[in-house]
Amino acid sequence: MHTLMFQLKRAHLRAVAGARALSHKTGLTPARHDLLRCVLSFGVPYVEDLFEEYQSRLWRALGISRTSASRMVRRLIELGLAQRRRAPHDRRTFLVSLTEEGRRRMRRAYRILWRRKPFQRRFERAFGERTWTAYHAVRNLSFAVDRVARHFRDSSWPLYPQLDLHREECNDIDESELEDTADADAGEDTADTGATETAS
Repeated sequence: MHTLMFQLKRAHLRAVAGARALSHKTGLTPARHDLLRCVLSFGVPYVEDLFEEYQSRLWRALGISRTSASRMVRRLIELGLAQRRRAPHDRRTFLVSLTEEGRRRMRRAYRILWRRKPFQRRFERAFGERTWTAYHAVRNLSFAVDRVARHFRDSSWPLYPQLDLHREECNDIDESELEDTADADAGEDTADTGATETAS
């Protein structure tokens, strides 16, 4: 093949393995987190702060096949994390939304992934200490990978925001990238302890 193809494949597999290491804390595998986030990011509100998205749009947003998207939705429904109903204006498709349990797990994932930024920190440490130089190296890598994906006709939608970091966060941090965050979050949601699932 090509050196870059092999390197990108290896980096992808290791990144997914790292994400799965947190699955027992968030209660969501990486793929399921992506799909639920897709509903929250691109869906339209229908009751207060509840969102739903056309199932026929999910596969485009995630850059996967229709069959894969349908199988993932069915599995999320079986796990009690999502629900769906026939679209009122097009009975051929469904509208997918999160259940209360799905929203609870996404809130927990947010506390772990976005407040503590374990993966942002891990990517930065690949370029040395957590400095602005490391941050910009990761940001440039993000743009480069996205450009390569688009060149190879990837049609997925921008599911995650561009990298952002406050200046005070560039100080050295002693905690491990994947340290247990259960103690820090215990006061916010003690019921999350048993929220686990088998990776798909």
